[in-house]
Amino acid sequence: MRRLDEIGLTESLDGRGRVASERGREYAQTAARERMWRNQLSSLDIRTLSDVQDLLEARRGMEREVARSVARDIDARGLDRLRRSIDQYGRSMNTERRRFITIDFHKELSTLSPNRMLKAAAMVLFDSRFDILEQILDVVTAGRGRTVEGVHEHTAIVEALARRDADAAEHAMTTHLDRLLDEITGDIPAATQNAVEILLQTQDFQDPYDHTDRKDES
Repeated sequence: MRRLDEIGLTESLDGRGRVASERGREYAQTAARERMWRNQLSSLDIRTLSDVQDLLEARRGMEREVARSVARDIDARGLDRLRRSIDQYGRSMNTERRRFITIDFHKELSTLSPNRMLKAAAMVLFDSRFDILEQILDVVTAGRGRTVEGVHEHTAIVEALARRDADAAEHAMTTHLDRLLDEITGDIPAATQNAVEILLQTQDFQDPYDHTDRKDES
């Protein structure tokens, strides 16, 4: 309890107990909203390529606005962070590791947005439970020999941000996500589609912090 007082989440009532401070109430409300959003996404039960398409469409709507908001006031440090992310992805292009870091650029970009509402939406859409979807995109694009295009598209986004050109940044992001949507909605070999759907069906999308209805396995 003393620690909660120290970090400003609670306050003492002159020996009559403690209550949540204004900061603590704001923190609790934010956590409750984020938990609700996470649970709502979890209930969508993403199990098919069509569900992946729906998620990408939602990301397109959010990320195009993120790109615009970041372009307005990005600084040299922010640009450096994004360029390092692109470099890391490029260096892993010929390894399996690329499947696990391709999403990092998008997550990094969302943290740079000055718009709190967009950052909150990004927190939900980039929840770690959905990282598997990036691996699915990698499987599909690799089959078409187009994996490297992600590096070029990310670079185009950063170049627009460096110019602080919000229209160009939005266009570059939309072009990138449109291409990924085309990859998912195009003609996919049956073997690839079966592998993807098996992967989705075996994935646990439940919130790791939500123990509701989970059996005690101890």
